Amino acid sequence: MEYLAQKASKYFYIVLLVTILFHLVDTILMLFKTGYSPETFVLILLSIINIMLLGNSIHFNRKQKFTECKVNAKILRFTIAPLLILHTVYTWDSINLITLRDNIMALSVIELVLGYRINCIEYLERMANQFAKENMINLKEDK
Repeated sequence: MEYLAQKASKYFYIVLLVTILFHLVDTILMLFKTGYSPETFVLILLSIINIMLLGNSIHFNRKQKFTECKVNAKILRFTIAPLLILHTVYTWDSINLITLRDNIMALSVIELVLGYRINCIEYLERMANQFAKENMINLKEDK
C-alpha cells in the first residue's frame, strides 16, 4: 500500500511543481506588464520557496527519506495556501467566481493529499518503532 502512496505522491508533487511554475511565469509576466509592486515580489518569493520544497520532496521521496518528506509536506501545507490565496487576491480584477471556486477546490485537494501523505508517513514511523521494540525484546530474551 505504501508503494502506491509513494508512487502517487511522486506524480502529485510533479503536477504541483508544474502548476507552481505556471504561477511563477504568470507572476513574472504580470511584473513586466504592471511594473514592480510588493505583491509581485511576495508571489515570486512564495513560488520559489514552493518550487524548492517540492524539488526536495521529490528527491526525498525517491531516496525514501520519509521523515524529511513529512517535514516538507507540513511546510508545504502552510506555503501553498498563501500562494494560491494571494495569487487569487492580486489578480482579482480578471477573476470570476468560477476561478475562485476552482482555486478553493485546488487548495482543498492539496491539503487533503498532503495530510494523507503525512498520515502515511506517521503510520510507517509507528510501525517501524513497534518493529524495533519487538526486536529489542526478542534480543533480550535470546541472551
